[in-house]
Amino acid sequence: MIAKLKVAVSVFIAYILLTVNLFYPIQRLDASSLALPCLCLALGWTITFIFPHSGVAKRAAFLGSIFGISLLVSVCSVASSWRYFAWYMMSLSFFHWSEYIMIALYNPHKLSLESFLLNHSAEYQFAAVVSWAEFVLELWLFPWMKTFYYISLVGSILMIGGEALRKLAMLTAKTSFSHVVENKKAEDHVLVTHGVYNWFRHPSYVGWFWWSVGKLFGFIDQKTGSYVV
Repeated sequence: MIAKLKVAVSVFIAYILLTVNLFYPIQRLDASSLALPCLCLALGWTITFIFPHSGVAKRAAFLGSIFGISLLVSVCSVASSWRYFAWYMMSLSFFHWSEYIMIALYNPHKLSLESFLLNHSAEYQFAAVVSWAEFVLELWLFPWMKTFYYISLVGSILMIGGEALRKLAMLTAKTSFSHVVENKKAEDHVLVTHGVYNWFRHPSYVGWFWWSVGKLFGFIDQKTGSYVV
């Protein structure tokens, strides 16, 4: 488990740095400027197939690349219209990566590739794709809807707070936390009532709820956001 944790952490950070270094010099968003960096990044992804714990490495590389590209978009003047989308994608990629990391640290006997939650459910994936499509459509037809900086900033703060609460719940529960809803008591399971569990019955769900609410404001997609919540 320690080896998988090291792979997840090192590959995620490495691919953030790789994408930043590949795309940072770009001044224009056109095919000629993006072709070579995209090719290099694709080649970089193929290397993960020969990494130890390849399944972990591939997922960490994918999430690290998304985070790195989103980080650049969030500060890039030529892509300022996509800043809020980039904030959201940074938060989303970090969420999936950190879920795996927390399970690896505090409940390693339940660690698996499913711990990334990338294939959470068909409904979750559908809601995410629809919200992305809605953002693009609104940006194209109603660009003024994506100019509420302070609303998006509040949303981003809610997302960070919700993420922190969820991770604090995982840290507090340790081996009693699971991504899978149990239908009978495991031998090593204990009822957690201290820490954040003294304030919330299900703090991990509360954290995810506020992450989703923050996403509505940060992403400014009040319609499809209700499906995510």
